[in-house]
Amino acid sequence: MEESSLLSADGDRTHASQQYDDSTPPPSFAAQQHAKPFNLDVPFSSIRRGAHKVQIPRWRYLFLTALVLEDLAVFLFSLVICFTLKPESYVSLSATMPTWIFMILQCFVWLAALTGCGAYQRHIMTDGYRIYTIILNSAFITIVGSGYLVYMFDLSLPRTAVIKAPALAACLEILMRWCFKQYMLRTRNNGQCLYNTVIIGSPQGIIDNLKMLESSSVLGYRPIAVCPVVNEGDGSHNFIAAMQDEQYFSEFPVHQIPFSSNIANDLHAMHTQILLVTDTVSRDSEQMRALSLLMESRGIELAFTVSVADVGGHRLHLRDSSQLQVLTASLPQYSYPAALLKRLYDIIVSAAALVIAGPLVMLPIALAIKDEDKGPVFYTQERIGKNGKPFKFYKFRSMVTDADQKDKELAEKYGQEYGALFKLQDDPRVTTVGKIIRKFSLDEIPQFYNVLKGDMSIVGPRPQRQYEVNNYSSIYTTRLLVKPGITGPWQISGRSDLSQEQSEQLDVSYIENWSITSDIVITLKTAVAVFRAVGAY
Repeated sequence: MEESSLLSADGDRTHASQQYDDSTPPPSFAAQQHAKPFNLDVPFSSIRRGAHKVQIPRWRYLFLTALVLEDLAVFLFSLVICFTLKPESYVSLSATMPTWIFMILQCFVWLAALTGCGAYQRHIMTDGYRIYTIILNSAFITIVGSGYLVYMFDLSLPRTAVIKAPALAACLEILMRWCFKQYMLRTRNNGQCLYNTVIIGSPQGIIDNLKMLESSSVLGYRPIAVCPVVNEGDGSHNFIAAMQDEQYFSEFPVHQIPFSSNIANDLHAMHTQILLVTDTVSRDSEQMRALSLLMESRGIELAFTVSVADVGGHRLHLRDSSQLQVLTASLPQYSYPAALLKRLYDIIVSAAALVIAGPLVMLPIALAIKDEDKGPVFYTQERIGKNGKPFKFYKFRSMVTDADQKDKELAEKYGQEYGALFKLQDDPRVTTVGKIIRKFSLDEIPQFYNVLKGDMSIVGPRPQRQYEVNNYSSIYTTRLLVKPGITGPWQISGRSDLSQEQSEQLDVSYIENWSITSDIVITLKTAVAVFRAVGAY
């Protein structure tokens, strides 16, 4: 595949229409010394004159079209199913208004709800479980919106059409979007449906991100060039082109481009869709403000890698006064009504789980544990809950009775760190019954009693012991601001296979982005993760 060249061999700039292939060597860093430095005073008129339409690849249009058609088909199919199961609802609807008009209006409300909730955003399909949360929110909005129209126009419409059909559509839509997601992931693993990406940052930061993108295609970024920069060193947040050896990025098939005031034109000529900013480049620098305008003028998405401590998950509000510009951050989901709704959800789910699992699951497990070694059925331990308050934690006993006293000894024996994530894949302390119930997380059923008591929640970070809490970093202590949970993002993302950094990132992200619909989605996905026994041992 050919791309537009940026620099000729002697460093002179070429026309955007000139082509190069993979055999063309990347522009040398020596040539970058003669590149025009980045100018903060680029007039806005020059940006506007160079404006072009957003560079969206053709596959993106095809994929969006397929999604919209699938969404329409799902909703129409749901209406047909509901009317088939309850024919009198169809008769009632036909007596009120033409059926085809109702279907058009309902489909419009459904698509508007999906659009408003972000179901067609560029990267939403592969961003974890967010798409399922969006679908549930869209179904709720569709039901409320349809009900509002029925009330405003005093229509006599059956509940089957207004409530049951959107609810069924949400269930089917979750299944269909999961299929689309799997298809997208397989396609990206084959090197297709990727966004051309240029990475800008420190040389080492670029290398780290190139390695990450090489090992995983989930993000959908295809690195086609890098732009190494360094801070000026005068205490400012501004940056200049980095001088590195040509072979520094030789292990990756990417070109090196200079950082200059022409970078927007360069990226556009390369058919770049995303500029990924790593470390070194500060978001509050004047150069970054100018760079964001330049990228916007060329229809190039500006993306940033962020740390676990970033406040990007907060609602940000700029207080713009003549004295001082202040950016405030808040998490509006942690209001009293939201807390009440979460508590109500915890009570309903935990009570239902105990009633259903009591005679069918808990009794047989208790008898099996007692029969194996005559030891206690339940295992209790002090864990740390919300605001650092300790509570008694319940589980079915899956290890020998003196397992706690062997933690540090086994960690040293197997060369593992004795800490929050210490867990052996073939732990010699696990009993025969314990191996079975741990594989499918049945040992955690008694924790529903902790939820009823109010010590825990259905969804949240894992409850940990005091010595683990003592080793928390300043940002990770935020997990103590919410109740620990039976399940959480860690449970549906690999469980014990996750690294310390990955677990912390998931916990903090959950705290920042909590919603009741995300709790519902995580609960449903937990059932799948438990059945597959992913990362369980």
